[in-house]
Amino acid sequence: LKAGCAFDSSLSIQVKYRRCSQPLADDIEEIQRMVQEFSIDYIIVDSLSAACGDDLKEQVVAAVFFKALMSLGKGTLIVTHVTNEGANNSYGARRAYGSTFWRNQVRSQYELRLSGEPGDNPVKVALIQRKMNDGRPQPPMGFEINFGQDTVAISRLAVRDLPMLLEEMGQIYQLTHLLKRGWASVEDLTANMKALNPKARVSEDSVRAMLSAGKKKGRFIKDEQTDMWGLTAEAMEDTEKGGAK
Repeated sequence: LKAGCAFDSSLSIQVKYRRCSQPLADDIEEIQRMVQEFSIDYIIVDSLSAACGDDLKEQVVAAVFFKALMSLGKGTLIVTHVTNEGANNSYGARRAYGSTFWRNQVRSQYELRLSGEPGDNPVKVALIQRKMNDGRPQPPMGFEINFGQDTVAISRLAVRDLPMLLEEMGQIYQLTHLLKRGWASVEDLTANMKALNPKARVSEDSVRAMLSAGKKKGRFIKDEQTDMWGLTAEAMEDTEKGGAK
């Protein structure tokens, strides 16, 4: 990663890996010793099921795990899995496998979704925040991961390069990025938004209302002669930067 992402050569990145053969709570004293000995600042747990050693659907399992984890007093990234049903859902899993207690305990939760087929290189992924306790939720983000012989390079992707990101964004975001392709009618915009998310409640009337509201804010413009809609120069500039207001 350091080589592939062209980090500053002077940047010191030290990773201590420990293979664990028992649940975190049973191994916590040794892990506490390592955290102190090596001045560990951040901990990654991969994966949650192995770190628990029991059924993730049981609330007591989550309670025991978090009690042990909190004793370390460090920021933590926990990697876990979703159900087969969630993995195969075109709209994402929305939640991790197990008790809802897991979601309740974490401050922030992200879902990582793969775009393409296993074995592709580069790999395109969408990172979607499903929960945020402190501050504003982050918009969905896209990344391309390229695996080289001795490097791993990660770069940001624009929304247009990862269609599943549009599915995750609000309808104003969807309209903005659809209009970036060019002028469009209300009928075409409605059809395209329904194609992005067949379960969404969207109609020509609701699209027309959003366009009118966006026009008042200086985001959308309308050609009165053709009844076609487009983006203002300011809105086009915002999408080039990867966002939409």
